[in-house]
Amino acid sequence: MTYETLLVEERDDRVVVTLHRPDARNAISGQMIAELHDVCAELERRPRLLLLTGHDRVFAGGADIAELLGRGRDEALQGINSRLFERVRR
Repeated sequence: MTYETLLVEERDDRVVVTLHRPDARNAISGQMIAELHDVCAELERRPRLLLLTGHDRVFAGGADIAELLGRGRDEALQGINSRLFERVRR
């Protein structure tokens, strides 16, 4: 699978995922959330250890603020990121 915001290295015993939005200090965007859900789906099909890291000395610069400004109240309250974080935790 091809990702635009992640670098994914699959090994027999683990998957190494690097958040990779260097121009935005790896800020978490909607696209990154969707791509991380795809990684989780693959790990649910074929369980392995997940190592999640950030590119270039920054794990994640937080949420993509420019993208948040475009969200309405209802979308902001949906907890998009919290659902992903719970899935990663599992």
